Amino acid sequence: MISILIPTYNYDVLQLVRIIDKQAKEINIKYEIIICDDCSPINYDYVYNQFDKEKSIKVIKSKKNNGLAITRNILAKSAEYDWLLFLDADVLPKEANFLKKYYSEISLNVSIVYGGLVYLEKQSNFSLRYKIGVKREAIDAKIRMLDKNSAIHFSNIVISKKLFNTITFDESIKNYGYEDTLFHYQIKKNNYPIKHINNVVYHLGIYSNDIFINKMRESVTTLYTLDKDQKIPKNYTKLQRTYLTLKKYKLKKSFLKISNIFLTLIIKNLESKNPSLFLFDIFKLNYFCSLKLENNA
Repeated sequence: MISILIPTYNYDVLQLVRIIDKQAKEINIKYEIIICDDCSPINYDYVYNQFDKEKSIKVIKSKKNNGLAITRNILAKSAEYDWLLFLDADVLPKEANFLKKYYSEISLNVSIVYGGLVYLEKQSNFSLRYKIGVKREAIDAKIRMLDKNSAIHFSNIVISKKLFNTITFDESIKNYGYEDTLFHYQIKKNNYPIKHINNVVYHLGIYSNDIFINKMRESVTTLYTLDKDQKIPKNYTKLQRTYLTLKKYKLKKSFLKISNIFLTLIIKNLESKNPSLFLFDIFKLNYFCSLKLENNA
């Protein structure tokens, strides 16, 4: 009845797989767990070999690094059942009835069910990613339901295979970020309803401040490309809308000049134990503006 799909890269999935496998056996459902290793440079055969005798667990090893979008598509194509539960490798269910709760939601009237994310207590070197997670991602289902623009994350979501196959992930996205945003846009464009519930996973594998800052540059570049190629509307994200406001009032160059003066201090704050999310937004807007101006967009 349900295919549990786990894309992974440089991450030990043993604990997650054991938890999900145990929960599936307890509720006595037809299921499979498929792991796709996106050509990790670290050899995780010591983990995967433990699944050799498990008929319900399958491991796919990519021969090259494809990125998250392609990896998720590979998993969906490999799935046997009509319902797909996507879980990122670096999450763990919070509750012992996690799978049972999702299974009870599956019906002909619901095609997408999003459970949400939570975060464990921060560490100083991970304060930026933690703060963003807590403030902007760990949102109660009631609030998510009221906000039509509330993001969904394929790190913890159930979707019908039939619906997934009408959209799939854009395989041109090779780098970090915004593949979920583009998928979400296609869902909204086609008026597919999303059911939000509180069935959270802990997001464990968060990046340190310095790595996350570089990842954000990468993600903003992805957004710029989606914007340039008109794969999402020019005003779809808050970052795009803010840029359009600057452009409307002819403030792009002034903003970029002023923010560049303070950019070193902004990054210093973002790498601190108490980063400012306002400055984080300025950092992203600065980088988006620079990409636009470099390309005369």
